Amino acid sequence: MSKLFFSVAFLLVTMLFMQCKKEGTPGPEGPRGEQGATGNANVKTDTFRLTNAQWTAGGSYVLDHVQGGYMWSVSRFHERNFTAITQDVLNTGMVLCYFTPSLTFNVNNWVPLNYSMLNPSNSFFYNIAYETSVGKVKLYYFYRTNIPGTDPPAVSSAVIPNYKFKIVAVSGTMGRTMNSGTAKQLHLKGKDYTEAQLKAMPYNEVCQLLDIAP
Repeated sequence: MSKLFFSVAFLLVTMLFMQCKKEGTPGPEGPRGEQGATGNANVKTDTFRLTNAQWTAGGSYVLDHVQGGYMWSVSRFHERNFTAITQDVLNTGMVLCYFTPSLTFNVNNWVPLNYSMLNPSNSFFYNIAYETSVGKVKLYYFYRTNIPGTDPPAVSSAVIPNYKFKIVAVSGTMGRTMNSGTAKQLHLKGKDYTEAQLKAMPYNEVCQLLDIAP
């Protein structure tokens, strides 16, 4: 009987203590941590601008190979170092390159390279192209005639507008990479894409596939 009495008394005291206990005032909110980096660990990007003075004269861009040689155009060029372009990326991944044709009218417009545009008089084409190697991208600026028998202006004396460029290096480890004939493919979000398909795709769609910010 005494054990039951003390048990009930202990329970009543405990409940009374819990009811009377006053909750403390919440402390101040702690400092907000730094925002983490965005993007995909298997995708690296490099964005930069080039002025006319940064294009070197005396280059040549190979247009096509023919029997016993090749076709080429005199060009200006610029080499951009980018350590994300490894031999593994060249073997099993992809390197995509974009530029902004006008920094005045649409600074957020990204157009895939290689790029060609007819000049206002329809006499020649403006061209921007690129080549990749381990650790770098080489950009080319050159002209091609549109009228047989006529020569385009000398690109060595051209005043090249200011352009913005973006290089996207995609590691093959982000999906399975396979060889289909001579076309590499990356498996992205349940579907296989060739390099040509990604290069022809609008930039915002590429961003969605690769989970990178526009």
